[in-house]
Formats: sequence, C-alpha cells, structure tokens
Amino acid sequence: MEADVFGEYLRCLRKNKKMTIRQLELYSGVSNAYLSQLETGKRGIPSPEILKKLFNPLGVEYKELMIKAGYIGIENNVELQNTSDHIKLPILGTVRAGKPITMNENIEGYETVEPEVMRGRRGFILRVNGDSMSGDYIFDGDKVVVVLDEDISPADIAVVAVNGDDATIKRLKCQDGICVLTPSNTAYEPMIYPADEIHIIGKVVQVRRDF
Repeated sequence: MEADVFGEYLRCLRKNKKMTIRQLELYSGVSNAYLSQLETGKRGIPSPEILKKLFNPLGVEYKELMIKAGYIGIENNVELQNTSDHIKLPILGTVRAGKPITMNENIEGYETVEPEVMRGRRGFILRVNGDSMSGDYIFDGDKVVVVLDEDISPADIAVVAVNGDDATIKRLKCQDGICVLTPSNTAYEPMIYPADEIHIIGKVVQVRRDF
C-alpha cells in the first residue's frame, strides 16, 4: 500500500473513533506532528513498533494494521519491544477531573512508559476520577501519564494543586494574579482562583485506557 493511501486509511479510522490527532497522540504516545505527516502521506509506511501503539486507540486488530501496511507474512515474527527498554513510573492514586480533591500520593503500583513519551523528563501516572475533561477524550477511570513541568501553555492539559493539597486536571491560564481552570466538558464551569493558591505540578502527555 502506498504511503498516501495508508495515511488516508489511518485518518478514516481516527475520524470513526471521533478523535482529534492530539487525542490520538495522548492515547498512543506517537507525536501529533508525526501522525499528521502519516495521514497526509508525507511520511512512509510506519514501522511495526508504531503500529503496536496505534491499533488499540484506533479500535482495530494489530494484524489488520500489519496487513494494510504491507507487512504480510512477517507479522508473527515481529518481536514485541522489550519492557526493559521502557521507563517504570509509579501510579499515585487519583486526580479529579471535576472539582479539586486531595491527591492520594500512596503508590498503588507501577506501569512502564515508552522513553519517547518521557523524553528524559521525570513523571508519574494518575488515575482520573470524573468526566470534566471528556472533551479531550479523558474519561472517568482512565490513567494519565504526567511529566513534571511548570511551563504550561494554553494547549496543555495541566495537573495543578489548589490550596496546597487538592489536585485536578484542567486547561490553565493565569494572568494578573488570577488563574482560570477550564474543563473541556461544557457541562462544567471554569474555576477561578488567586494565582498564589495554584501550584503547577505538571502536564498530561499520554492517556491510557483499558480498551
């Protein structure tokens, strides 16, 4: 299959799942720039390792992507990536996608994350409680990979602590001593706090769900 035809196939799968490229990036760990180039045929056929990251979020079998990509006859010989190459992150309880709640920092377990997701940054995993970020395809029960970073842009989904203890995930904008925490679910209203009550913990770089 030609790269442009395969790219259109991926685009249709994504549209059928009602996901934006940014949302697919969060679920797969594949950068939105690379995904855009794939969909427009500007990049060649992706490797089997990339296809392993895409098949679950796109709602298809891995074998189907392998066949569509032209890896016919070798799919059973492709080795899975060794988890020793991955980064182990702790799962630190829950974070609210709704009103802020106290974040439980007891370690519940560990999961591995691809190095390209972390890019040398420190981080952790949180469970999501609530649906205020459903407009970004983040639902109750999902897990989010968070990197420690205080440099947040309006396009980022931030994890912030409110009043020192409470934590929530929202889009964040601070100006003139005021911070606005904005949900992506229109059923919720933005929350406004004095800037000195907000502590930026990090930003979401990947969403994980048990499909």
